[in-house]
Amino acid sequence: MSSARKFILRSGAVKARCLEIIQSLPDKPIYEISIKKHVKGGSTESKNFYRLCVRIIANELGYDPEEMHQALKKMYLSPKIVNINGRDVEITPSTTEMNQEEVSAYTERVLQFAAEQGIEIGRN
Repeated sequence: MSSARKFILRSGAVKARCLEIIQSLPDKPIYEISIKKHVKGGSTESKNFYRLCVRIIANELGYDPEEMHQALKKMYLSPKIVNINGRDVEITPSTTEMNQEEVSAYTERVLQFAAEQGIEIGRN
């Protein structure tokens, strides 16, 4: 098996298929299997609105949209600390991994920042 597989266990049939695949794996190479609670991601509509906000703010303030996106993440998202070989490294969370509630709260902060800069962004 050359590519990663991901299963969302919504039914007994999916769970059974997942177990079949695991049982059919050879002993070598060694495989890593992780199990975590599934969290539904933020909606595409919400994430698209966030990206629109970033483009508008970047344009109004004279920045590249990706630079603005990175700056807003640094300003409003709590960093995650990861220990790599005994050294704590600060990682900025990814907005693509946020759930609906997190995307909404973050976008509200971004809209507040825009308003503080005199930038009005309407919602349809």
